[in-house]
Amino acid sequence: MEDRLQKGQTTVFNDVVVERTRRCHQNDIENVVPFVLVGVLYVLTGPDPCWAAFHFRLFTVSRMCHTITYLFAIPQPARASMFATGWLTVVSMAVSVLMRGKF
Repeated sequence: MEDRLQKGQTTVFNDVVVERTRRCHQNDIENVVPFVLVGVLYVLTGPDPCWAAFHFRLFTVSRMCHTITYLFAIPQPARASMFATGWLTVVSMAVSVLMRGKF
């Protein structure tokens, strides 16, 4: 609103492309934060470097594919499968943290 050139102009919030992009960005933020938090704990447990690289790469690829399917409106279950892959990766790391953690 503060970037309008002249007073009296209205801000439009109903652009379909902008709203899809905004929702996609919000979705990425909501999924990356838990991954980073669990990922830090996962790395602190000293996992095998090959498995750690696998987890981080799998999550990254799944989020990239999820973003592409979101932005280009590719029909389900493409987006849902990428979402599930990302969350299963986080769950796998969390289970490893709980099993290897020293509490």
